[in-house]
Amino acid sequence: IRRETMIEALTTRLIIKQIKSDDDLKTSSGIILSQASNDTPRATVMAVGPDVKTIEAGAVVVPIWNRTHGVRVDGTDLFGVDIADIVAVIK
Repeated sequence: IRRETMIEALTTRLIIKQIKSDDDLKTSSGIILSQASNDTPRATVMAVGPDVKTIEAGAVVVPIWNRTHGVRVDGTDLFGVDIADIVAVIK
């Protein structure tokens, strides 16, 4: 029996997953972004720390990638980043 691992962001941190394919290029409001407009690697927010009030899980964000901390969970590459290292939220 395989159990899915739960991951929780702490304080002002977000857990994000890098967007790699066209299927993933959809904002939380349902807008599909084309790969051509994806100059900067974007990410989907997977989990939000309790002190983060401005971004929700599912949002598409532009983080400062060299300030992220990577971890592989159940075969998926996830990254931890502080809210201060999010450049923009794509709506």
